[in-house]
Amino acid sequence: MSLEELVHDVESRLADIGRRLLQPGPKALLQEEIDSVGREVEARRAALARAKAERDATARRILDNHSSVRRLTALVEHHVKRREHEESWQYALELDRARQALAEDRAALPRHEQACWSLQFKLRQLERKLARLDEQLNPPPAKA
Repeated sequence: MSLEELVHDVESRLADIGRRLLQPGPKALLQEEIDSVGREVEARRAALARAKAERDATARRILDNHSSVRRLTALVEHHVKRREHEESWQYALELDRARQALAEDRAALPRHEQACWSLQFKLRQLERKLARLDEQLNPPPAKA
């Protein structure tokens, strides 16, 4: 056995002894799980806030684009009646872009709503788990 192997063997044995001596108790393990679930709750809350912001932005764009479609439709009709073909053509192109954006946002909104619902559901599950773990760590006082 080489000196390097001997040193490695001694280090491994010392590390094993340290793990045995410093093995966490049930309360420490429970606290670690509480900390882990707490971090996951915070991460889900942040994800939910982002998902809600995206959903709300999409809903606002739908309203804005719907208004733009009505306004642009009226402008196209106005310029067609006045035989202003260049202007009507430009507004028609803009109207087409607004309709496309409106269709995309309408298609995306249900996905955003589903993402919010799923995150809220998972968050409620995690919060209940966290409450159960906290109750295990700090049981309520016994009634006399």
